[in-house]
Amino acid sequence: MNAIEVYNSVQLYVDRSKGARYYFQEINKAVNDAMKMHIDDITDTANQNKLSGLDRFQVFRDELYTLMKSNTFVPTVVGLYNTDVLVNHINFPTDYRAFAALSLTIGGVTTYGRQTTYNERGPLLECSFRKPTNTKIYFLEDSTGLKVYRGVSGTVSSSVLDYVKQPVEFNMGNELNLIDAGVGVLTISTSYTAFEDSEYNGVIYPSGTVFSTNGVLTDLTSGQVILTSLLTTIELPAKTHPDIAKRAAAILAGVVEDFQSSAFAEKESKN
Repeated sequence: MNAIEVYNSVQLYVDRSKGARYYFQEINKAVNDAMKMHIDDITDTANQNKLSGLDRFQVFRDELYTLMKSNTFVPTVVGLYNTDVLVNHINFPTDYRAFAALSLTIGGVTTYGRQTTYNERGPLLECSFRKPTNTKIYFLEDSTGLKVYRGVSGTVSSSVLDYVKQPVEFNMGNELNLIDAGVGVLTISTSYTAFEDSEYNGVIYPSGTVFSTNGVLTDLTSGQVILTSLLTTIELPAKTHPDIAKRAAAILAGVVEDFQSSAFAEKESKN
């Protein structure tokens, strides 16, 4: 769905007869919050189910494939733990949101990283059977990235971090961007999206439809449109858009204490 189609979906669940009370900026905020809630639900589920490695990466790829990225780094050296574990560090990319997978190439051999916790780190580093090696690498998140625990031999030639990036902010513009019907109100050879059912050059375009002016006519017979270039839709896969619209409706209805609509939209978003 494009941004106006998302708006129409949100309006459907909040009761369109009352929906006029929401400003565009409120719709933008609700959709962006709903989008982030959707991402967090998926990443939290992966944590709760204790998925790791390829299983965890597969879940993210299926549900969030438009946000998946891979970055290659050469880790920095932090120092030694005792004399037999080397600690490296990998900084998060600026658009990082959630972890998916980590692999490192040491001495020409590539292996994957295993996640540990602050509680498990101490016993792990001191247990002779579980201690990190170059084929049994562990990592732990800190405030800026990942601390990597490995054997002391060899050099890390590269590390690949697969992660979920921050989504681009949804934006449907603002009320001042709407163009009313009239003579000479459109620009030639420009893309517009119908906000309301609109007529241009004898063709009626339903709300949410994108069309381009033909280079000659600049009159809008009826309706309201907005420049397509001002719109940014949900960056997640299209199959998630209806659920995100329902979540956004639940947020909006809850904020104004329309609890009946909020409960309905919340129930629908879980189906």
